[in-house]
Amino acid sequence: MFSGGGSVNDKPDTNAFILEADWVPFGKEDSQWAPLANLKLGVQYTAYTQFNGGTSNYDGAGSNASGNNALLMFAWFMF
Repeated sequence: MFSGGGSVNDKPDTNAFILEADWVPFGKEDSQWAPLANLKLGVQYTAYTQFNGGTSNYDGAGSNASGNNALLMFAWFMF
């Protein structure tokens, strides 16, 4: 069972949306490095509309759901 820690209303309900954009620079067959290198570059943004059951002051300490929003930039390399 869920213990109410971190939530004023004892509900673990969380809602968010995720946007992601990726680029694969060596993704074509005629690429100089194909098939030796597979590189994927991307950026991902997660925006919380609700966190631990609330949108504002969800933990009783003044924390808002939007304070958990995150931006992630990444590079994946496979060979």
